Amino acid sequence: MHIVGRTKLPKSAEVAKLYLQCNDKAAIDYSAETPEVVFALQGLISTNSYFNSLYEKFYTRYTTLDKLFYLLNLEGNFQISVYREISIKSSEANCRQLLFQEKFFNCKIGKATEIELPELQQIQTERGRIYFELECLSQSGKLRESFLATPQLPEREVSVTIVACTFQKRLLLNEPSKLFYRINYYRANR
Repeated sequence: MHIVGRTKLPKSAEVAKLYLQCNDKAAIDYSAETPEVVFALQGLISTNSYFNSLYEKFYTRYTTLDKLFYLLNLEGNFQISVYREISIKSSEANCRQLLFQEKFFNCKIGKATEIELPELQQIQTERGRIYFELECLSQSGKLRESFLATPQLPEREVSVTIVACTFQKRLLLNEPSKLFYRINYYRANR
């Protein structure tokens, strides 16, 4: 499997709702080495958020991926539901479709739970945001991390682009070695 993206957890409680929606029986543990979600019985989280939803419009437009999976690193018993939410232009409401729902028992950290996503919608009016919800069925549970993955091989290597704002743009265009020297000098003297 090749990692396409990962579920992002917030670094502070002030911005948590941009990343995850939690009920009162689930919380993000910031004291762990890396943040993780801890659950009590019936704890529920949703990745229906700005940073953690999968936007079908983006993936169908800019990639050739046809098979996607969620890989969840869990501990405990969980019910996992995957939804597609479509925005309806004629009203303020959103239409939510259940794509997958299954119970997983005795999940262990280090052994990823795999959920295959349905094929992405090619019809523009049916594209939406895909996200998952986890409900804890055991007395306690954990979500350490989760990934969006594909079995497809990359078509090409990722390239890095440097974007320059107008600040010292002339220096970058005329004498790029001086600018990179300044960047490296700054890093070395921090």
